Amino acid sequence: MEESGRLLGECAEIVGLFADIPPPRLERFTLIDCEPVNGFGGRPERMDAVVLETFVDGVRRSETWLEDVTVVGAADGRIELTGRVCRFRHEQPAYEVPPGDGFRMGPDYETTLVRFRTVEGVFRRRPELDTPPVTLLGFRPEPWFLDRMIDRESYAAAEPESTGQGRTVPLAGLRLEATIEGRASDGRLLDTSLRGIFADITAVRPSSPGAGLWDVDLDQGAYETLPTAARPFWDSWLERPPTESGTWTSLAPESRSRWLSLAQAAHRHDVPGNPPGRTYHVDGRHIADVTDFCCALGEAINGPGGYVGWDLDDVGGHLNGSAGAITPFTLIWSDAEASRQAMGEEPFQDLITFLSNNRAEVIQRRR
Repeated sequence: MEESGRLLGECAEIVGLFADIPPPRLERFTLIDCEPVNGFGGRPERMDAVVLETFVDGVRRSETWLEDVTVVGAADGRIELTGRVCRFRHEQPAYEVPPGDGFRMGPDYETTLVRFRTVEGVFRRRPELDTPPVTLLGFRPEPWFLDRMIDRESYAAAEPESTGQGRTVPLAGLRLEATIEGRASDGRLLDTSLRGIFADITAVRPSSPGAGLWDVDLDQGAYETLPTAARPFWDSWLERPPTESGTWTSLAPESRSRWLSLAQAAHRHDVPGNPPGRTYHVDGRHIADVTDFCCALGEAINGPGGYVGWDLDDVGGHLNGSAGAITPFTLIWSDAEASRQAMGEEPFQDLITFLSNNRAEVIQRRR
């Protein structure tokens, strides 16, 4: 775990990191006493994301993002929307309407679509999205963080039996803001792209595994939980990266991006890329979206567990040797029709065009 680039410590287990939290459902929201800009709200309109901001004396006081937003109606100074709150816990709306001199809404911080007095349906608790509180088991803090984590004077003065295994030690009071990394079996730290933990420490007690280890309770859950289905391949990857290609194909679609994050973390940027002119192969039976394609292409170029990009922009930026391949190259896409059927004609053709624009010749084959 790291805070501002400094290692906080390591732990054997993070209880609460793996949890099955449902995706936010589509909800209905109402903007009240609206002053639209340029006729906004007069027709159905869909937006990937919008931000609601409040201001006090012209100073921004709060912001709340909504996703998958659609204008569904407008009348009598009210605009009706459907949308979803953010899935990340720390970006979800507050439970109560924040104070301020009204709201503005826009697709970014500069563009205003509408100003309004208040909103219904956004600011409330959603218990179904609560993440379980986190406990760090067998946590070995770095000395500098141990000094911040516990009240050493009170701990030293306590009766021995009061600080034994399972007993709480005096706490200095601390908020933990840290990213989460994995420790591979070869000792390397893997940047898992997890945004980490933002929570207050509520209890610290000696841990059972050994001296110098602590169990640390936090008052909130992880910023970004992982589905429980990701636990087996997460553990196995930290023990040993895949030795056979295609391990991602057995995962549910929503878990494949987690597999890709581990491939990204394990990628060695110090290894020279393959020379241009190579030929690579992908199996279209397992490619139903861009994430699948990134998994397949990464392994085609760099072998089992290989990585070449997180999305198409990332792939395009890595076709210079920094992730194994240098264009031009040839990509043989076996059973391409299966991918076309799964993705849809337009997304499939967009992918072919992307490869062509990046000097990759695609040969589509049938099985």
